[in-house]
Amino acid sequence: MSTRSMMAGLLLGAVLVGGCGDSNEAGGALDEQEQAALTQALAQAGMLGLEGNLAFGALVGQATDIGTMGDYSALATQALITLNFEDETSETYVISGVFGWADLNAGNNTVGKAIALQVFQDLGTFPASIDEAVVGDIFGRYFDGATNSQYLATTGEFTMNASGFGGFDDCPNLPPDNQFFDIVTCRFAFGTMAGEFNFESSRVTGTGAETFSQPVTPFELPALRLELEINASELELTSRAGWSAK
Repeated sequence: MSTRSMMAGLLLGAVLVGGCGDSNEAGGALDEQEQAALTQALAQAGMLGLEGNLAFGALVGQATDIGTMGDYSALATQALITLNFEDETSETYVISGVFGWADLNAGNNTVGKAIALQVFQDLGTFPASIDEAVVGDIFGRYFDGATNSQYLATTGEFTMNASGFGGFDDCPNLPPDNQFFDIVTCRFAFGTMAGEFNFESSRVTGTGAETFSQPVTPFELPALRLELEINASELELTSRAGWSAK
């Protein structure tokens, strides 16, 4: 995968009940307001990037079934993304991954903790399975809300098998476009993703412990495949950290 497309999707990682700010139970269904709150919470936690806000918003907008992974609410996804740039070039790649979150406070748009494991592949079709080390184009991330700390994986393993996906339908529920990205087309299909992952990580922001260790965590989750075409504008690559406005 090119640096350009990798950075565009790097933190794809990871959507107001009433002002009382209740937390929903693990695996509980999300209404439209909770979907928006979760997306904002994960973005503030550093789990999503500019493009990731749209792609994750599109993901939870179609999700009718939220799974559980330990004490996390969780979803699995594969997104086949075609990203069009203003210079009339485009790139297509697949991001496969797992998002987990706990203690969503929709009144405050926060989560108590969150986890994400994402695999970036220079492919034009969805892979049926993955078995890779967490290096290179595989990213593990963890967020601890108690200390506002973000962690990035340094080593680990991720395995996944996808099954049971049906035909694609047009997405009826899309997040609003932002000043940098707009969704041209969105199609989705339901299925299942199962596997396991683990990683060792180092703190990049916050005041928590310097390291975080995620033990071997099995999952079998409801999953969505998304086919997304996204137009990007007013962006330039400034570093491996991501994109900024021109």
